[in-house]
Amino acid sequence: MFFGIGLPELLVLALLALIVFGPERLPDISVKAARGIKSLRHQASKAMAGLNVESSAVTKTISDLQSFTPRAILADVVSGVVSESASGLPPQVRTVAASTSVRAVFDPDAT
Repeated sequence: MFFGIGLPELLVLALLALIVFGPERLPDISVKAARGIKSLRHQASKAMAGLNVESSAVTKTISDLQSFTPRAILADVVSGVVSESASGLPPQVRTVAASTSVRAVFDPDAT
């Protein structure tokens, strides 16, 4: 059931609590225990929500950092240069310049 405690063990604990605390104080103690458990669950759910938000932010940052490769950076720079230089050209040449891709050679041993 709960943490390996079955129904017979739970009944023994309830009977022991009744004997120790008495029938007058037992309802008050059980109400306080229920409030404490509810507060503990609320704090745990807030902590989990905060961890989920931070985890998603870290995951996004990691994926952004993984997209920074020398090839991607060079492609962004070259496409920006091609689009800027092609803006003053006639439309026929502009479409050829925009469709032309420059493939950068990347040497992994050089880095």
